[in-house]
Amino acid sequence: MKNKTVLMIMLASMVLAACGGGTSEEEVQLSAPTDDGTQPDAAVEVPAEQPGDAQPPAEAQSASELVASPYTAPENLFHLNVPGTWNFNKDTEIIDNTVVESFVSTDTHAVVQIVVNECGENVDQLEKGHITLDFMKRLYPSDLRIAYDTVLPDGRERLDWWSYLDEISGTTFFDRHRNHLYMFTVYYDDDYEKQYLPTLNEVIDSFSYQ
Repeated sequence: MKNKTVLMIMLASMVLAACGGGTSEEEVQLSAPTDDGTQPDAAVEVPAEQPGDAQPPAEAQSASELVASPYTAPENLFHLNVPGTWNFNKDTEIIDNTVVESFVSTDTHAVVQIVVNECGENVDQLEKGHITLDFMKRLYPSDLRIAYDTVLPDGRERLDWWSYLDEISGTTFFDRHRNHLYMFTVYYDDDYEKQYLPTLNEVIDSFSYQ
């Protein structure tokens, strides 16, 4: 009886060894697929924006590129092309019987100014110069100095001037036309010469009586 029992135990041990024995394998877990059968998205690293990738700000429009607008002086005395975006001012009180019209740049560092005075017929060349200088002293700095005085072929007189106190420079043209004395002046802050002188020269060149 003992021999049968031992034999049965040995047979049972052999069956267990054949069915479940041996070293167990390590399980490998895979990511479960998504509902559409694709693998889950991996985290995508977004590259940081490099300094060179940024677009530079739009360059401000330079003074010389401003769109010009036609201008006619009071009493239809003459015509100019002036910067269309500059601010317009009109004064009829600062000088008696005189209209003063100004175009001022948006940053106030440059000006185009027109002065028209009803002077009558009896104003000679010398008196015309005296009246013009008097108007300039009223409108411009007290330390104004004339650098050049030039008579132009069309009869106008050109004065190039500057002011140490206000640190500005300008050019004034004047003449008598149809019983009116007129002045046409451009000036700018000296620190802004490079920015505004090209535009002011374009205004000067646009002068015409027609």
